Amino acid sequence: MNRTYNRMKIFTTWPGMKQELEECIRQCENCQRNKITQNRTKLPMKITTTPEIVWEKCALDIVGPLNQTIDGHICFDVSGRTF
Repeated sequence: MNRTYNRMKIFTTWPGMKQELEECIRQCENCQRNKITQNRTKLPMKITTTPEIVWEKCALDIVGPLNQTIDGHICFDVSGRTF
């Protein structure tokens, strides 16, 4: 909202402009669909110990459902390494 307001006030201004812009943007479907959110969803890195023996630590990622080809095949490529 602030970027739009700052851009607009370069060219024009009127009393209550900021409130009108806020209301307009709040009601604008395209504005709400395309806005950039500032939510930080990344968690801080967790420090872990190095495994001493094989399979002491194991990671599992679950994915799906996966699309099939016309022949009914599913292609899935896995590459990973746990440190």
